[in-house]
Amino acid sequence: MSGTFVPGRTAAFARTAVALAALLPTAPSTAEDACAADAARLCAGANQTRTAPFAGPGKGGSVEVLGCLRANQSKLTAACQQQLAAALHKAEDVAVECEGDANRLCADVEPGNGRVAACLVQKQSELSQSCQGAINTVRLKTSQLQAACAADVNTFCTGIEMGGGRLVACLRGHLSEISGDCRDALSKW
Repeated sequence: MSGTFVPGRTAAFARTAVALAALLPTAPSTAEDACAADAARLCAGANQTRTAPFAGPGKGGSVEVLGCLRANQSKLTAACQQQLAAALHKAEDVAVECEGDANRLCADVEPGNGRVAACLVQKQSELSQSCQGAINTVRLKTSQLQAACAADVNTFCTGIEMGGGRLVACLRGHLSEISGDCRDALSKW
């Protein structure tokens, strides 16, 4: 999966992108998503605490689980590989804009286990306009998806908690049945 990262970027950039991916609302979690069985099978020892302050409290995925899934990419089901790739792709966009902030604000933070992402969240008021803009773009797309798909979520995904990519996975599972507006919004995710 490391080939999906922007060419010429450092390993620290890749770790930052993985940490940021866990903070986004589409990050794989360990329940009710395409990666649940893989996470249980391959990442049982990983910290399961979900942390996605950019998406809201208790949302997103665990940084440790996400890192574990990425490390075991070749052993994942096709559905989990797809969900993981989508989360990492979105995180790359944010990581490109936030890499300088991570280097400037969190240089003394040891990378790993979400420490850099937690540092960025802690210093959110000090983030550059480009980093804050990238984060706000994710928030806006999330809001647009929620608005376009509210009726479809109520019809097809009742009881599934938002965050961690669970609703997106559910909606994709009903792609032929959801409304055109929801399908369009989902295609932009």
